[in-house]
Amino acid sequence: MNNKNIRCKICGLTANYKNIVFDANGVCNFCHEAEQHTDLKTLLTFDDEEKLINSLQKYKNKNGKYDVVVPLSGGVDSSVTLIRIVKKYNLVPLAFHNDHGFEDEVATDNVKKLCKILDVDLIIKQQDINFMKKLFHYTHSMKNRTLSSCFVCGGIIYANALEIANAFNIPMVINGYSKGQAFMMDNNNDTLELWSGLLEEFQKDENFFKEFMYKQEPMKTQILLKNKNDLKKPLPKGKHLVIPFYVFKFNHTDKEMLRKECEELFDWKPIATTYPSRTTNCKMVWLNTFVDQCKLGYSMYDEEYAAIVRSGEISREQAIKDLEFIPPMELIKELASEVGTDIYLFKNKK
Repeated sequence: MNNKNIRCKICGLTANYKNIVFDANGVCNFCHEAEQHTDLKTLLTFDDEEKLINSLQKYKNKNGKYDVVVPLSGGVDSSVTLIRIVKKYNLVPLAFHNDHGFEDEVATDNVKKLCKILDVDLIIKQQDINFMKKLFHYTHSMKNRTLSSCFVCGGIIYANALEIANAFNIPMVINGYSKGQAFMMDNNNDTLELWSGLLEEFQKDENFFKEFMYKQEPMKTQILLKNKNDLKKPLPKGKHLVIPFYVFKFNHTDKEMLRKECEELFDWKPIATTYPSRTTNCKMVWLNTFVDQCKLGYSMYDEEYAAIVRSGEISREQAIKDLEFIPPMELIKELASEVGTDIYLFKNKK
């Protein structure tokens, strides 16, 4: 049964979501569980931004040019992150942009314009397109519930940022995952189970599996900032402190104000079509979300946005509006053809 229009009265999570249960008031079990945990709401909340600025100064690179790697999507959030790092935090960044063959040219142009006006060095990582096509194809082909293709691809980009930090001896990486994605990553039992099934599928192609595991190697060098007290600890040699951008004060600012700031500073442009709305995700998000919606009745973005609503970063109404999925079928067919995914198998399940 398709229950996508039945949603939690608090977080908006769809009734199609795995293991969801509603109480008599229409509130889901995940909201009740979240009330018992304050991690995402308090542990990384800096009431005084100066404290965060001062805490990061001790990680400045004394033996190299750059203090921090800042991945850029070409969207407003990552753009404002770079602007603040340069203008307010007095850190020297090395910007990084991913190009896996499905990026929107407008997003890449935004990145180039921003780095030029801020005089920031930029690395554009050109991914192996054949590897990426296989990654999408194999994740789409999984018969059982698995990690979203977007989640797995995001992990590759995450590891790339750490790889760059290692190559240039850069102590910090600011990564663009949201509070919702942090919640998903912290859901260890479920993630490990899905990850295990995914690796089992990948092992059917020995060469692909070896390359995939090689790309995960930089993950061993990360120390993830989870608590304000983590900033009091010294950074071990060969490790990189990964800081989620949601700890920065600007992330709590109205997105339209941030968009206007970017438009005025470097003529920022929105991409023509993206999902969820108001984001700057690559074109492949449409096919990946289409597959997830057909197979599961929801996507990773439903889970992510529900967690963001619970954390108070966005309203339930805005989340539901952003998550409205109107698939551009011609684009989806084109992308499916490129990666060898038969979407008609999924359409029959919808």
